[in-house]
Amino acid sequence: MHIQLDLNHNDRDALLRHCQHFVPSSEDAHEDARLADALEALAAALNDATHPKTEFSSANGAVPFESDIGGSWWEANLGVDYQADKKVTFFVSAGYQKSFDGDNHSYEGMLGVKYDF
Repeated sequence: MHIQLDLNHNDRDALLRHCQHFVPSSEDAHEDARLADALEALAAALNDATHPKTEFSSANGAVPFESDIGGSWWEANLGVDYQADKKVTFFVSAGYQKSFDGDNHSYEGMLGVKYDF
């Protein structure tokens, strides 16, 4: 079964809280268990939809992709555009980044042509 919900952030949070904290209390224990299972599944689906996980497949199964851009760094960039005519522009840019709290650094460069049509 596929159910599509169009919820804003506040509505999604309210529904998630309801699913996590509502305790069914009818006179039918079997129905209470079914409802509790459904609410638990909906809460898990809502939580997964709001916290997506990126994984890569491999011969040994899924490999999680994690990134952490925490920390502080500085960067310097320089670029030049040259407009050859009304529609064609050439550009070149270069940059350098360095972390404050480690030995991490990177270089970047771009070279290209822009064409307006």
